Amino acid sequence: MGMFILIVVLGLGFLMYYSKIKIEIYYKRAAKRDKGEVKLTGLGGLIHYRLSIPTVDFKDMDKGVKVESDKETSTKKKGEDTFINKDKIEFWYENYEVLLHRVKYFQESLRWFMARVHCHKWEWNTNIGTGDAAETGVLTGIIWGVKTTILGFISHYIRWDRAPEIEVTPCFQQAMLDTSFEANFSVTLGSTIRFLLLLWFRFRQGSDQSFRVSQQRMSNL
Repeated sequence: MGMFILIVVLGLGFLMYYSKIKIEIYYKRAAKRDKGEVKLTGLGGLIHYRLSIPTVDFKDMDKGVKVESDKETSTKKKGEDTFINKDKIEFWYENYEVLLHRVKYFQESLRWFMARVHCHKWEWNTNIGTGDAAETGVLTGIIWGVKTTILGFISHYIRWDRAPEIEVTPCFQQAMLDTSFEANFSVTLGSTIRFLLLLWFRFRQGSDQSFRVSQQRMSNL
């Protein structure tokens, strides 16, 4: 009986380790109306997170962009408004710098994790126009350059199960900016757990090293 329970537990652990966490990203802007959604699911729906972005509204240079969002998890749902401006971007960057300092080999750990992420779908279409043919042609080339640069950067980290699809359509007769983006990713639950444990372990290493350096500096004063 005990051996049977052990086999069942090991089997369930094996299935959970290799079960997939799926991430779906969708964004569309058409006729100056925005709609976006990020969904994360795993373990047959036991892990569930959904972020809906019904409105993105640019206020001004100081307030930045107002993002209205609805967050939904397995246990609760709530809505909130967020302003993304220069101060908030600087705050995020400072936190990233702190993370790099506190977590030993953070970038190496992130590369290890991203190498286990699979992209099953990447479609990014944009319609751009200013009403002037020359300006539209220049903007079309710039957007193509931005998209290919982003794809080139991401390709160094993740695995493509399907070739990405990008398109930029110039509209010479009218001023417009419509875009749609859809991407699906997956990674095993086991890889995610290993990555989080690795971050925690290296965070402890970085913290201990920082503490020893601080103590050494104090003793030299």
